[in-house]
Amino acid sequence: MVKEEIIPVVESLLEGTDKFLLSAHISKANVIDIFIDGDTAVSIEDCVALTKAFEAKFDRDVEDYELRVSSAGVDKEFKVLRQLPKFVGREIEVYLRGEKPFKATLLSLDGSTLHLEQVKGKGKKQEVIIKEIDFDEAEKIKPLVKFK
Repeated sequence: MVKEEIIPVVESLLEGTDKFLLSAHISKANVIDIFIDGDTAVSIEDCVALTKAFEAKFDRDVEDYELRVSSAGVDKEFKVLRQLPKFVGREIEVYLRGEKPFKATLLSLDGSTLHLEQVKGKGKKQEVIIKEIDFDEAEKIKPLVKFK
């Protein structure tokens, strides 16, 4: 099996849902890893439904593959802009090329422009900086996961 063959199939299977393909990888041993995300949370049921629909298109006995479908993961970097709207109001970590990574709150999105609030310093020396960056300017953007 080849990636170019399965990507359009997966995208068509997700059509009409709020889920979307992030990436697909096929190992030399024919292990297919499909990573999806959604405009709302991705459930185990979503992954199972995609697995069953995929297996209906590609017969395991004929193609001889192993399929693993999973969500992006709560700590994984954002691959596509479409992942960001559900993180408005939450903290993210931004890596710009040639600069130190910084933490900021995602205030809003305007097209591919991210409006960020960065807090520097503590106490009386605290400074709030509003930044705007384009999604494509970032080398990497990740959600910040905090456990209480």
